[in-house]
Amino acid sequence: LVGRYVDAKGNLIRGALVDIYRTDGTIVLETETYGHDRWPDVNSDDEIGENFSVGDLPVGDYLVRINGQSFVQRVTMVDGKLSFVELGGTQ
Repeated sequence: LVGRYVDAKGNLIRGALVDIYRTDGTIVLETETYGHDRWPDVNSDDEIGENFSVGDLPVGDYLVRINGQSFVQRVTMVDGKLSFVELGGTQ
């Protein structure tokens, strides 16, 4: 799973907590967006432009929540595929 968490201008937000849940509400893990410090720059893939990633999630549906906010984004993990989710911005 890779994703982007951005502000209203589309800038990547650093150091935000990213929680991944099963759809039944069970937390799977917590990670943080890249680059808590201002330097060095976020180390994103040039083509994807992500600022968080989670490896080896089992196939299934998940919910992604940022900083404990009430809004969640649903994402489906498919075997052998990269799943992408974007949060923030103008959503």
